[in-house]
Amino acid sequence: MQYYIDYQDKNQQDLKLLLDKIHKEYDKETLKQEKAKLEQLSNNNLLKYSLIGGGVILFFGLGGVLWIMKNRQKKQTPQKEQTKELKEVIKEQVNLTEEVTKKEVREVVTIDYEDYAPINRKTVDYLLDKLTEFEEERHFLASNTRLNSLAERFNTNRKYLSKVIKISRGKSFNDYLNDLRFAYLEDQFKTDEDFKRKSVKEICDILGYASPESFSNLFREYFDCSPKEYNVVLDNMNN
Repeated sequence: MQYYIDYQDKNQQDLKLLLDKIHKEYDKETLKQEKAKLEQLSNNNLLKYSLIGGGVILFFGLGGVLWIMKNRQKKQTPQKEQTKELKEVIKEQVNLTEEVTKKEVREVVTIDYEDYAPINRKTVDYLLDKLTEFEEERHFLASNTRLNSLAERFNTNRKYLSKVIKISRGKSFNDYLNDLRFAYLEDQFKTDEDFKRKSVKEICDILGYASPESFSNLFREYFDCSPKEYNVVLDNMNN
């Protein structure tokens, strides 16, 4: 009987040990699984928050860039407008200066407007300015320059233009045109070596004359010699 009791006690102890061992092993496995779950959850949350954080940074970053570009455009727009306004002001000042200069020249010359009657004062000033422009820009070299065409270009009639040229320049239109052309020719002969080597035909075309013969005749009237003889004289003078 005592043997049975001892055996039973021993079995109960062994069972208890077995249960404790099973419980411990189960707990370890459970803890491992729970730990794995927590680590996976932690990794998932980290990835999620990283994506959210990156999105927030990207959003504010793009917003900042757009804000800077918008402000920069606002700053540049007034600068462009100011530059445009400044150019317009400078242009107006240049035009005003030119007008004042022309007016001062006319005043120095002391124009007697009564000599131009019946042409009014405003028209006289206008035509004198156009003639000055015609001379300075060397439009007299154009081959189609005639009194009629020039009057049409100046928006006037040939009678008014002829009178203004006669009084202000002291010569007829043809003499005025030829004097301008031959003054230019003489200057080219003295300053441009290549010009002296040009043929009579080439020079004739440059000066706007249609006929080399008529040009040669005019050349003799101005210089008392032919173009070739004139070049020889110039060469001798330079040597």
